[in-house]
Amino acid sequence: SPHSSHWQVPCCGSNERQQTLVTFNKFLTYLLCVLLTVSFATSEERNQILTDSQSEANGAFLAVEQSLDRHMAIFRNDLNVYDFHPPSIVIGSTPTSLWDVFSRESSALSQFEFLDAFTPRCNSRETVYGIYTGDVIALCIFDSENFDPEISRKFISITLAHELFHAAQFSLLGINSLDEVKSSIDTLGPAWLLEGSAFYFGEFHGCPSCDGLEPNNVINGLSRISEGFSQSYEELELFDDSPPHSEALYYKGFLASLVLARDHGDKALIEFYERLGSGEKWESAFYSSFGIEVDDFYSEL
Repeated sequence: SPHSSHWQVPCCGSNERQQTLVTFNKFLTYLLCVLLTVSFATSEERNQILTDSQSEANGAFLAVEQSLDRHMAIFRNDLNVYDFHPPSIVIGSTPTSLWDVFSRESSALSQFEFLDAFTPRCNSRETVYGIYTGDVIALCIFDSENFDPEISRKFISITLAHELFHAAQFSLLGINSLDEVKSSIDTLGPAWLLEGSAFYFGEFHGCPSCDGLEPNNVINGLSRISEGFSQSYEELELFDDSPPHSEALYYKGFLASLVLARDHGDKALIEFYERLGSGEKWESAFYSSFGIEVDDFYSEL
């Protein structure tokens, strides 16, 4: 995520945020996704999925391909985002093998930066960790002797949906690479919405066949979690990757984005980034998209 002094790539990790979320909704730990196999991504888009040999052998490649099909159908058929084409998706079973694939497709991160991001996070059973670098989505799908393809398929779908939403945000904003990003609220909108809306899309659209994701129930759970953070939404408008701030950013951002989606629909989230990308100031784009001044929205949360 970008913050006030430098840019860190948007990311999502199943064991860190998705699995913490189950503390207030235990059913999320046990429900499995049944991935639809209807094809909506073009063959060209599917050919953009690149993998190491182990991820292809254990079925991760197929899970990513099926998830991409479903997620792109949502963008095109439900959100009317027709001009968004997903970036290349690289997958690997270890940070090192993933770097080998990633480095052939992108120079957005150095090897040190890349391994620094993935090594602490992709090293245990059922872990799926992803980042979007402005030109590539990289997914580390950890493999072990206890690899469970069904459980991993769920987390693959959720994580890919999160990173695809970041890619769609960049597309709507007219940003094609990290080099074009200015760590500015006027460029990206508030940090809590950039990350929170991707978190929302991953959880609610990453596994549509998972039962029990009722918005008001999740809002109640997130509200209880958010009470433990001292950061205000005004503070969370800017990026800061220090642990207390980043945790508040994701959970309070998820809460606020879920409220906006519940009250105004998913298309309003897309409209905000379309307006921002056309040059509208973010406060004005917020009011135009959601019909409420941002300060009034903060007061209602």
